[in-house]
Amino acid sequence: MISEENIALSMAEADSLEEAWNLLIQAMKMVGFDRLVYGYNGLPHSDSALGDINDAIVLSNHDPKYIELFVGREMYRNGPMVRWALENGGACSWSEISKITEGRDLSSDEIAVMEINKRFGVTAGYTIAFHNSAGRACAGIGLAAETGLSQDDIDNIWSAHQKHIKLCNHIFHMQVCRLPHFTTNLRRLKKRQHDVLRCTAMGQSPEQIASELNVSVSTVKRNLDGAKRALNTTSIEHAVFIITTANQITNIERESWPIKSSDLNKRGSFAW
Repeated sequence: MISEENIALSMAEADSLEEAWNLLIQAMKMVGFDRLVYGYNGLPHSDSALGDINDAIVLSNHDPKYIELFVGREMYRNGPMVRWALENGGACSWSEISKITEGRDLSSDEIAVMEINKRFGVTAGYTIAFHNSAGRACAGIGLAAETGLSQDDIDNIWSAHQKHIKLCNHIFHMQVCRLPHFTTNLRRLKKRQHDVLRCTAMGQSPEQIASELNVSVSTVKRNLDGAKRALNTTSIEHAVFIITTANQITNIERESWPIKSSDLNKRGSFAW
């Protein structure tokens, strides 16, 4: 079995997000966490709003039915640990949920989240929040314990392995910030739209792009307009910012991972 030190190093040296993600799943399973859900939105948004889910990358190896409810129906917005992550950095045991909700009546949406978590056995675990340089919450990961492990069990495991767990998750988050990735909106881009937007991000004019891609200037402008619509923005500057945040300025292949959620589902992972 690969050692804790070697798996962390392999994750740091991974050349693709898929490779890093699979290594994180393996690393966490070694210490009792077998289901993960990671979310990252690199675009500016208010601390309370969490941003548009279509601008975020969400990865998980949970049951797709759970993810459809928790992410697809945006139930996560009312999850107690998600709310905790917005206001705090670092790691938190799910034993703190009772303290977080103590002294107030839960809303119907909050109760629904807790019922769904109980239904799918997502009741023991830890949450790690990642904040950017401005101290704003931009990403987080929920680590659910293996079935049969209580919160006391997982707290004991955390005490023994927390440095390794934190290291692996922070390495993975840094890889997300470094490697090309796709959000729902970015997957809507057609290849030609992606090409002209990438060239624009590199400082090329429509005329230069037309020459490089061997198309007309009107085709370039038409694809730039299409890219804006796909990314749900009204300005080329914002569209460029979006692909820059997703590390897509370099010439990447559009077939690179993750491009189709269905393909990931076959491998036991889910990309929103």
